[in-house]
Amino acid sequence: MWVYLLILLIPIVLAFRVPGRRYGKFGFIVFYLTLWLFTGLRYEVGPDWTGYWYMFQGIEASAWSAILDSREPGFFLIGKIASVTGLGLPGVNAICAALFLFGLYRFSLTTANPWLATAAVIPFLVFVVSMSGIRQAAAIGLVFTAMASWRQSSLALKVALIVMAASIHNSAALMLIFVIWGGGKQPWIRVTIGVAFVALMTRYLMDSGAAGVYAQRYLVDNIQSGGAIFHVALSAFPAALFLVFQRQIKAHGWDNALIYRASILSLALIPLVFLTSTGASRLSLYFSFVQMWAFPAFVAAHGSRWTQATWICNAYFLAVFLVYFNLGSHAFAYLPYRNVILEWATNG
Repeated sequence: MWVYLLILLIPIVLAFRVPGRRYGKFGFIVFYLTLWLFTGLRYEVGPDWTGYWYMFQGIEASAWSAILDSREPGFFLIGKIASVTGLGLPGVNAICAALFLFGLYRFSLTTANPWLATAAVIPFLVFVVSMSGIRQAAAIGLVFTAMASWRQSSLALKVALIVMAASIHNSAALMLIFVIWGGGKQPWIRVTIGVAFVALMTRYLMDSGAAGVYAQRYLVDNIQSGGAIFHVALSAFPAALFLVFQRQIKAHGWDNALIYRASILSLALIPLVFLTSTGASRLSLYFSFVQMWAFPAFVAAHGSRWTQATWICNAYFLAVFLVYFNLGSHAFAYLPYRNVILEWATNG
């Protein structure tokens, strides 16, 4: 557990900087490369390692033409690339981690404090989700890439990134709601594109059989996720923080219409936990960018008292980390930590 804590402490310490002040990116880039080496090159770490091993074997044994019948053709393509290049499952992990961390990196740079934004999501989204559910992590990275330049990007680019994300994990298609509920110019075009894409996605899921699987898993069986309410709270709490302090946040220049809409949706997921706990838990992960924006904005809203606010945020991040790694039902799967590079060096 200590190696995880050491990595978390780096952004926590570096988060003590005046909100909004820009610094050089070199150290930040080095840290994200370190995160990629740590998460993307892990070896037999995470509760889903065996499941993805069987999934990769299935992709490896399939012809390229099987991509046309795949429920998630984007992930199939990643698996095939890793297979033909001889990189195997570690290659799949490395590619998915790169997509995930690039999105986090891009979005964090748009916040009032990139180090604090990074620290906010390391305890759960980075350490737990990206080192287990690699498909959804890669999809989240693409969604965050879109969110990082949401106001500046064209409608076509937004839709393209969400479609790419959905091709890796189908659940990302639901993020199209931000295209439809986006305000701005051409609302009818947005709605038309959104409805058309949802219709096509629904037809695709029906034809591939995925719709039946998801309906059975998340509605009929209502698979229970023991920590679902806590997972949802990770985004709902900062969402509430953003809404409560919105006037102060706006006064300091960190109001954001996208975060406002995402905050409302994050809070709306709370009652969904009682209908489908696993479904609510998975969807809440896409709203993790609310944490990345809200906590730095909350600190910035405290003006000259930003240091005290930073201490409060960092204490919360440490608490999330300690609770999961001491009480989480799957925490054992992340320990001890092993890395591909170390394994190769040891075994020759």
